[in-house]
Amino acid sequence: MNASLQTKTASRFLLIALALGLCGGSALAQTCQTSAASWKNAAFAAQSAPFTAAFDATPNAAGVDAVTGLSYGPASGYAGLAAIVRFNTGGTIDARNGSAYAAAATVRYSPGASYHFRLVVDPAARRYSAYVTPPGGSEVRLGSNYAFRSEQANVSALNNLALNSSVGTHQICALAVTPSAITPPQPPPASGCQTSATSWKNSAFAAQSAPFTAAFDAVPNAAGVDAVTGLSYGPASGYAGLAAIVRFNTAGAIDARNGSAYAAAATVRYAPGAAYHFRLVVDPAARRYSAYVTPPGGSEVRLGANYAFRSEQASVSALNNLALNSSAGTHQVCAFATSAAPVTPVDTVPPVVAITAPAAGVTLSGSAALAAAASDNTGVVGVQFKLDGANLGAEDVSAPYGAAWNTAAAPDGGHVLTAVARDAAGNTAASPAVTVTVRNAVAPPPATGGADRFGIKKLYSTVSGGKEWISKWDNGAARTFASGSWDPYDPWFRGRGDATYAVDGQGLFKISGSVPRMYIYDQTYAQSWRNVEMTVYAMRVSDSGTAYGGIEGVARTNHSAYGASETVNTCDSRGVDARFRYDGHIDFEKETSHPNSVAVQNKPMWSGGMPKNVWIGYKLVVYDLPNGNVKLENYMDLTDGANGGTWTLVNSLEDNGANFGVGGTPCKSGINPALRLTNDDARPGSETGKPNIAVYWRSDNVGTNGLIYKKMSVREIAAP
Repeated sequence: MNASLQTKTASRFLLIALALGLCGGSALAQTCQTSAASWKNAAFAAQSAPFTAAFDATPNAAGVDAVTGLSYGPASGYAGLAAIVRFNTGGTIDARNGSAYAAAATVRYSPGASYHFRLVVDPAARRYSAYVTPPGGSEVRLGSNYAFRSEQANVSALNNLALNSSVGTHQICALAVTPSAITPPQPPPASGCQTSATSWKNSAFAAQSAPFTAAFDAVPNAAGVDAVTGLSYGPASGYAGLAAIVRFNTAGAIDARNGSAYAAAATVRYAPGAAYHFRLVVDPAARRYSAYVTPPGGSEVRLGANYAFRSEQASVSALNNLALNSSAGTHQVCAFATSAAPVTPVDTVPPVVAITAPAAGVTLSGSAALAAAASDNTGVVGVQFKLDGANLGAEDVSAPYGAAWNTAAAPDGGHVLTAVARDAAGNTAASPAVTVTVRNAVAPPPATGGADRFGIKKLYSTVSGGKEWISKWDNGAARTFASGSWDPYDPWFRGRGDATYAVDGQGLFKISGSVPRMYIYDQTYAQSWRNVEMTVYAMRVSDSGTAYGGIEGVARTNHSAYGASETVNTCDSRGVDARFRYDGHIDFEKETSHPNSVAVQNKPMWSGGMPKNVWIGYKLVVYDLPNGNVKLENYMDLTDGANGGTWTLVNSLEDNGANFGVGGTPCKSGINPALRLTNDDARPGSETGKPNIAVYWRSDNVGTNGLIYKKMSVREIAAP
């Protein structure tokens, strides 16, 4: 290439870069950045005219909380961002609209998958539209004409891309900034329009007694308005005078009235200043209607099919009035028109529904999974579970229909479960009742049980002559030690794995590192652990959100205790444990051959993951039964040990040797991975042939001082 051509090529590239806004120092044009709890920023040329920002984003895990935003200058907090998209902890993608996050469509994300984002921004109007393209899919609109975050209502230019993640991480690559044409939303012209107020506005039209369609355009003036548009017979002076009603509600969505309550067959969120086209297909004689809405630039969505007139209008047979009212904010209605409509047969067939889990007559504790099967001639749109006649959680709007019930919130004793199915026409039906028994209360500890030196209740008494280990983290001596080292003040407590440990001397044990493992055993290998009750209080502070990490105690194991690696002595590595997991679930796990394991009894406990900065009391009890089986019990206390703790049984399992570990990897040929791990000194397959010398605690991918323990103890107990 000659010098002249090289110069022209370089100049052309520079012009392209300037046009793309990449000469302001964008660190992501050619490279990638990974988010963290500290803010990451990448500058680009300041944009005050309409522009498009596009980039690729990849979440590292499920349930992350990771934001990508545009700002003016480097951001050091969420309030500094104007336009924001987010991978949220609920597993979906959303965007910021003024003071809250929202999404016009549900887009779920998967760990490790790359999503292409496109933000079309108008800095002068302080609005933007957000789009995302899932892997292998088509572009989906997350939000149209969304307002900048409230704190950025006065910004008039943007020049920075900012990343942050409070849970998990995400990677941003291939940032490109280009000029774009903005087509502002077109509200209908003012002629023929009415604006709502707290006083009723009415417009008469020719009386309609045969089926007809009423169509109009409506524009909300703000987010979170409470603005209704309805059809009535004669001028309306109150809500009860309306028969068919659509509404911009205070939650930021659009719904319609179905008899005695508002409902919506689909979630349609609205943006201030945007025009929404409504179509109501009405049958006055049947006193029913169907409602449809078309968002700006979108397709028509059905809000409700065959909805009943408002209950107070159950006898009206003609409509001749359009009425408007707003108790919060305002909205403008324009271009109202009526036309004849064909008669649509009325669906009066109710759904059929039955509870499939739990079975009638069972006794439940902890978190119980509810399930129901439902069908309908036109389709089920939701199932609402009920406990003793009251709603249990939110309606499930997609099959398979289920709910998680924390039975600890209900008193012990008998309870009645039902499920109510709803179809698009508003027909409902209840399932046959299922009666179950809740049994969460723990029996008072035996007379010899008492409390440990921290005042924490012992659920089972210490066996005569049995061992009792209790932490020495409150001995006034602050210290640190690492994996492979013993606590210098405790010859039975050893750190392993890949982590560091800090003791403040006042009772707190702080963990940092990717593979924290903490063993409790006799250094002389003379005393083994048999039936045990393991207790700790733990606080989640900072971690990478590894789903299976959390609060976990392991019993019935020789895992690494005798010196040989667990990858060598794979039969000695076997053990049983209970997990309070970071993803908000609890379960039991049997390690069958390190690192292979099988988990059972998985139950949801916390929505959105295990809470942070809260003390959670944990007990794992493992003991042999007279029939040769092994009983595992997992308890929780959320009182921080007040009055010894209010210990609730959240999970239990009787391991019969055929139900726990089935399908796992055997530790050696001929050894059943589902084998019961009893307290017998000799277990089939053991490489050392020695008793279960160890119990241990573990977690995964903990941040600096990201997991804190206190009041830890292990005791040998007298099995009941």
